[in-house]
Amino acid sequence: MDKKFRDFLTTEYRMGKIMIAPIDLLLLAATLLFGILLRSRLYPILAPKEPGLPSVFGEGIMSMKYFSTALDCLMALCGGLVVWKLTGSRIRAFLTVTVLFLSPAIVADSALWGMADSLYLSLSLLSLLAVLCGRTAAAGILLGIAVFFSPLALILLPAVCGQIISTDNGKKGKLLAAAALLYTAAGTLLHLFMITDSGPAIPPFSMERILEQSRGGRLLSYHVPGIYAMIGEGAFVSEYTKAGYIMGFAVALVLFYLSCRICVGSLCDSAWLIRMSLLCALILPFILPGMNERCLLPAGMLGVILAMCEPAFYKVAVVETIIAFLPTAAYFREESFLPMPYIALAQLVLIVYYYKTTTERK
Repeated sequence: MDKKFRDFLTTEYRMGKIMIAPIDLLLLAATLLFGILLRSRLYPILAPKEPGLPSVFGEGIMSMKYFSTALDCLMALCGGLVVWKLTGSRIRAFLTVTVLFLSPAIVADSALWGMADSLYLSLSLLSLLAVLCGRTAAAGILLGIAVFFSPLALILLPAVCGQIISTDNGKKGKLLAAAALLYTAAGTLLHLFMITDSGPAIPPFSMERILEQSRGGRLLSYHVPGIYAMIGEGAFVSEYTKAGYIMGFAVALVLFYLSCRICVGSLCDSAWLIRMSLLCALILPFILPGMNERCLLPAGMLGVILAMCEPAFYKVAVVETIIAFLPTAAYFREESFLPMPYIALAQLVLIVYYYKTTTERK
């Protein structure tokens, strides 16, 4: 009886194009169940009361936490699919699902904050997966939808457009990249309308609108370990904001150029898209003004995926996972565990180290 049961658990069955054993599904279910139980212990904790934060934010937050947990499952599974596509390793794919679903920043974002950021993260991963599968037209559409839910998905635009042009050489690639730009522009405009006072009261847009209104005056950054943490988050807002956006646009163009030119022929392997995406996710939030505490979630997520594909980058993944969690921890503790300028300096060192390591592995 025991032998028959073991054989049943370990025998692989075909599900579409995937060979999978029942024990794999049991391990996956156990991982997701543990993550859900962990989040359930954090659900009663609410965000700190900010000036002007209406009571409806606290009343509606529990349903958003349940919804965000379901989206966390989706995001982790999408990450596992990306790793499976790149490595063909089922073990690495399951490890990716486990690490992403139990990542401190992801857990805090859904279980403590109730923000559905995993929705745009999942769509961003599906966009990357579409590029890897050669579905470049679908990649632009998926990224546009991701931007509709959160403009933070724009930080992946240089890498995605560059990879589209590199994959489809010639006029077709340029047209598809231009289409991706139009999709993301439309998604940005729709998102801006949704978070205005005249926008519909649809979560998570209403939650984002309430949170933004509660902050009062606009700062250069909100507990973000970026360049503005070094000069003071509220200093010279009008002067630094314009310069920051110009600098961010210039750096985005440089990243786009690198993604187009470096990822050509023998210099490019299947993981280059993830490397470039992580580079964008590290650099752009560091220099752009107006970033919030959740802007490093894409970098933490992509760091884990890259480390599973190329273990040599595990140091980057570990450090970025910690740094991505610290801004959220600072928000809930109402003070930073470490001085934010020191965390910003650590982020800068990580960016330089990662860029040097990446260019050496071309």
